[in-house]
Amino acid sequence: MIYFLAESLLVVFEFATLLVGLLIVYLIRQLSGRPPALVRGKPARIRLPAYSCAAIALGTLALTHAAIILWGTLPAFLILIVGLAGGVWLYFRTLASHVEGTPIRYVLFVWITLAISLAALLGVVSWGAWRAPLLLSDGDFTSLASVVAPLAQMAGILIAALGVVVANIFTSQQEQKAASRSIYQKLEFGAIELFRFEKDHADLVDILWFSDGPPKLSAQQAHHFEQYVCQYLNLFEMAVRLRIDRVMPPDVFASWVPWMYEICALDSFAWLWRDGLRTHYVRAFRELIDTGIELAAVDEDESGLSATAEKFYAAAARVAGSGKDCQHVHRWLAEARRANAEPAAR
Repeated sequence: MIYFLAESLLVVFEFATLLVGLLIVYLIRQLSGRPPALVRGKPARIRLPAYSCAAIALGTLALTHAAIILWGTLPAFLILIVGLAGGVWLYFRTLASHVEGTPIRYVLFVWITLAISLAALLGVVSWGAWRAPLLLSDGDFTSLASVVAPLAQMAGILIAALGVVVANIFTSQQEQKAASRSIYQKLEFGAIELFRFEKDHADLVDILWFSDGPPKLSAQQAHHFEQYVCQYLNLFEMAVRLRIDRVMPPDVFASWVPWMYEICALDSFAWLWRDGLRTHYVRAFRELIDTGIELAAVDEDESGLSATAEKFYAAAARVAGSGKDCQHVHRWLAEARRANAEPAAR
């Protein structure tokens, strides 16, 4: 009876897995027609991990089913636990960041919850198979139902509680992502507002972008100029912080790096920064701007693509990667160099 119960649970889960697979295929087809699709960038990079996760899931189910028939519930329980742990680890390690469709994430979380629940039930059944002969009199299995029923009821409560926890975690993650997107959008709107400000204040633009040395300004003009430059610095600092917090997409942050270096190369900016403005900002950002000003001062190539500029890209990559190089920043420079060389090659 216990083996029958275990195999029945597994069959139900196999049927649920089939339905989940069909639903994911349907969702992929629905989402593939509008960006962002399931995968952004290079699908070939995650194709092998995706197939591996599917193979692990199917192989684990097949081996678990065979183990119940051939060896009993305990080996089946161990196989399911090992396979589930491997599949979940591979998913979160290689695929979770690429799965951008919210319905697909939800379906996968539900499936993982069912898999954990099945593993828990198989563990209970395995314990029951081991303890039943010891707790019941020889040949007296008529009261086995009275043993299984409370266990099943307890398992149902645990499954429901686990489902609530997973749902809450998923909802919290979605709310956090929505908040992060809102913050990032405000940063982009801030950049747009800065461009509008420049359109209406040509005098400040001339001082920053077209003066060759420290400008001679009245006290009021100096204050206005400082506030104007601080708009740039605040945007840059927010971009760095949002990238460190993994809110700003890495390729978008990479597109801001040449803008930062271009500002660092301006004499009037360097003068105002060294005049005391640098102490208003956090250490990581302050060191990045210091590096940019020092490098730009000796960079004779105005294209911003020189070997000297590359050192600034490397510094920005380390900051964005929290000590590890962000490859998106390096790739941006390489792609910019290729794009710059294309007209000459024609």
